[in-house]
Amino acid sequence: MSAYKANRNGDSSNLSEKERADKNNAQNVRNAADVAIASGHPVAAAIGGAVKTADKITGGKASEGLGKAATKVMNKMPNGKAMQNASNKLNESGAGDAIGKAAAMKNGAGGTSGATGAGAKASSGAQGAAGAGDGTKAGSEMPKKPLLGNKDNSKEKSPDTFSGEGFGNINFKKVAMILLPVIVVGFGFILLILSAYSVTMGGFDEAFGAAGASGESTGNLNYSTNDPKAQAFYKRINEVKLSLQMSGKNITAVQIVAVYRVLSSKDASINYESMTTDKLKAIGIAAADGYSDDADIYASNLADSIFAEYFPEYEFERRKNLGMQVVDYIENYNDLVSDYNTTTCAAQGTCSYTIKGINTGNTSVAKNLNAGNIKVRLMNCKNQGWGTPIAGEQLIDLEKYILGVVYGEMGEGQNTEVYKVQAVVARSFALSRPTAMNNSGGTKLISENGQTILQIRNCTEDQVYCDPDQGCSTTVSAVEADRAGATIYSGATTKPVTIKRALAQDSPLRSAVSSVMGQVAVDSNGYIANIGYQSTIQNRWKQMVSSGMDYKQVIISDYSLVSSIVENTCNINGTSSCAVGASGPYANWKQYEGSWVNITLGNSGKTINQIGCLATSISMLIAKSGVPTNVQGDFNPGSFVEAMNRNGGFVNGGNLVWGAVQRVAPQFKYVNKINIHWMSQSQKLSKLQELLNQGYYVVAEVKGDTGQHWVAIDNISNNQIVMMDPGSSSTNMWARYNWANTSCFSYFKAG
Repeated sequence: MSAYKANRNGDSSNLSEKERADKNNAQNVRNAADVAIASGHPVAAAIGGAVKTADKITGGKASEGLGKAATKVMNKMPNGKAMQNASNKLNESGAGDAIGKAAAMKNGAGGTSGATGAGAKASSGAQGAAGAGDGTKAGSEMPKKPLLGNKDNSKEKSPDTFSGEGFGNINFKKVAMILLPVIVVGFGFILLILSAYSVTMGGFDEAFGAAGASGESTGNLNYSTNDPKAQAFYKRINEVKLSLQMSGKNITAVQIVAVYRVLSSKDASINYESMTTDKLKAIGIAAADGYSDDADIYASNLADSIFAEYFPEYEFERRKNLGMQVVDYIENYNDLVSDYNTTTCAAQGTCSYTIKGINTGNTSVAKNLNAGNIKVRLMNCKNQGWGTPIAGEQLIDLEKYILGVVYGEMGEGQNTEVYKVQAVVARSFALSRPTAMNNSGGTKLISENGQTILQIRNCTEDQVYCDPDQGCSTTVSAVEADRAGATIYSGATTKPVTIKRALAQDSPLRSAVSSVMGQVAVDSNGYIANIGYQSTIQNRWKQMVSSGMDYKQVIISDYSLVSSIVENTCNINGTSSCAVGASGPYANWKQYEGSWVNITLGNSGKTINQIGCLATSISMLIAKSGVPTNVQGDFNPGSFVEAMNRNGGFVNGGNLVWGAVQRVAPQFKYVNKINIHWMSQSQKLSKLQELLNQGYYVVAEVKGDTGQHWVAIDNISNNQIVMMDPGSSSTNMWARYNWANTSCFSYFKAG
């Protein structure tokens, strides 16, 4: 049920008209938001500001989601067709854009800030000492207010009136009253949602929080909260979800949140704290047992179960209406994140693995290994030189190896969820196999010239890898190879018998494997589970997927060793449509949240929360590089700062001593700091690209003369600098921070 979609008449009919409607409605939402802000009406301005702020965070996708939702609303309304026609005409005629442009100009000239109207929070924190940075939290920056020409100062105007070039005097309070009813699909729709269903962008906080905590799709939108009650709430939801999945229930965190949202909207006593584990479990059971693809049936089932328990005084139709609100919440959330999902991409990359131990099924073996960019060496089987390297085979990136194993073991034509199961199982098997085999048969995890190498046999004795770009072949028939464990060679024509030819670049298999890059199955201690498979088990996966289970549910249900699926730190190569930023724990480290926020830097008396942006940024890059450190236990911004404190890492009120970083991470050497404040934008971009091409890890100071703040550079994709920001959830550096203020690059070399 990871992608719940109710079956309703008309949802998929006349798709071209739907696309047209979605596009027009989205643009009208944007224009309505500008008009709402310009009107000066407190409620209207707040809602308009919320939309603008959400669009800023999501790159315009928030208004696209609202546009899609508006299409749905009008499809259900008695006069919805006429309203949709009016919306289409308004946008396609250019009238909506003209009014929206004028409103935006008015806002820029001194109107209500969208961020302010939305109540966006920004905490400047303490000014950091040089080299320490500030503690700015995620939030919207105050917009600049340029002076516009052609302003008539000869006569007094109403404060609600704006005059700009190309426009007459416009009273936006009046325009809002006239325009808003016309574009019900825009602003009026937002009001409808606020009053009836409470699913504005803010209303999805719980959905994003719970989905992120439980490994469900957030469409790559980063959401975080400092609220400990919310954090505990999301943790309980995840525990309930895993518990129910273990008992065979098909449930998602977003389903549980949707029911909670509706309950709390009707009863003020229902909040995060009141939702105990037992209550959340009861909600999850009701949502899972009552599930139906038909929205009407699902709403009725919820009415007879959970809503009958909480509101026994309500008649059935009223309870069913609450069930429909649950359905709407789930649908709208899925629509919102759908445009961000990267499961259709097919990029490759490298991952850094933090291995705490291996659970072989018979015993648990503690291992403390941080391995970056593991390479795979393919080994011979049985009569081909058992346990020796296959001649002519090159070392392979682990992530490419997993892609090739999925191809070799399953071939094409399977459900994508089955491919994901195979990928996670194959990766867990590969990393745990040397321990389970006690390093026999040449199957080992070794360090060679500073590089971590996994040696594993390329046959059914371990796993079959078929090079996705070259195909694979063997010396005997495919049937005999399977039975006898014959060595498989890269290249479709390398040996007499072709097993498979090259896999198409646009194959869904590539996309599926890419979407679970770096994920492994672990036990309750976080140890990688040694989980094997054979054809009968693979067939069982297919049956479980056919019953509606996603890949995580299949793995957790099918292997008693497995407690959860965890994602390691990965970096995607190239410029594909995949998320171009790094993934994994370090990518989301923030100076303002986490167990480390109150740890002080040296004797400064200042905390990581206050001035720890540089230290947090460097810790991200150390984690990304995969180099070993002298830190005992988990490596994070807090343990890094504590280690730096022990090694003279901070002086003069919190200034970072660059050379001290190597005392904590011996293979992570500070190289240089260069002043780029004077450079043009293109020169700064070129210099950064040059450093990255040389393999350096770079931190950038991004506020210049306006303050001080450091971020970690992830990569450059399509001339966009992708950052990991300890002070916000943004990833586009120059969309968040003015390029002109980027003042210097400091860089390190790993290895």
